Amino acid sequence: MEGEGSFGAYASGLRIKLTMTDKDVVERAKEVLHSGRKMTEYQPPSPEGKDYKLAYCVTLDGRLAASWMMTLWPLLGQRRRQCIEECLRIWRSKVAPLPLTRLIVPCSNCGQDTPRLSGGGPRLCRPCFSVWRKPYTARARANRKKNNPTYTADWSRKAQQAAKAAGRCTMCQQAASAGHTLCVDHLAWKRGYQNNRNKKHKALSLCTSCSKPVSNGHTVCEDHLERKRVYQRKRNAKLKALKHPAKEVL
Repeated sequence: MEGEGSFGAYASGLRIKLTMTDKDVVERAKEVLHSGRKMTEYQPPSPEGKDYKLAYCVTLDGRLAASWMMTLWPLLGQRRRQCIEECLRIWRSKVAPLPLTRLIVPCSNCGQDTPRLSGGGPRLCRPCFSVWRKPYTARARANRKKNNPTYTADWSRKAQQAAKAAGRCTMCQQAASAGHTLCVDHLAWKRGYQNNRNKKHKALSLCTSCSKPVSNGHTVCEDHLERKRVYQRKRNAKLKALKHPAKEVL
């Protein structure tokens, strides 16, 4: 990282990038950094009469990049330290989110009280937020169609179904883990994300399946609690039928 790595702060967050022509070194760095992004390769522009080697690149973003910057800081030189300090200063002042706290505030559109996580964004209930978000999703869909004329509304769904049928990860197209639709890296990332989300919702007394207040003595809301009860009754009925099949009447 001292010689071939780069550290930067962007509007979307922090980023660590490593570019080298040694593929095995970049693969090892990807494993050590636990980067969830796919390693990319490209051909650098070569002057006339020269042929440069293929370059391999791996990146690390967000909070994981921030933690690695702070870990690598004492091991790097003075110039790299100054760069990391500047990146962390920008990230802490502009990009780092506010701590999560539970707020029951009235919706700015309809006035209905709704639980909300602090940290920016409109104070809208879920139905009003869906209406407010429609123009932005339509604009993003139009941009995707402009860049890809063959794009359709269910294009992404079809691509995921094709990857699932071929035994590939639905997020990066690599080989999927046995019994799953994701590769080992994305499966670990999804499990970690779900565990962190459940911890935050439990601490705020919110349903772990949505953002509604939990039912008394449970970790889910009334709607999801009833769904679980219906599912459990159906499952118990199937198991009971398999354990004690009905006798044929002659």
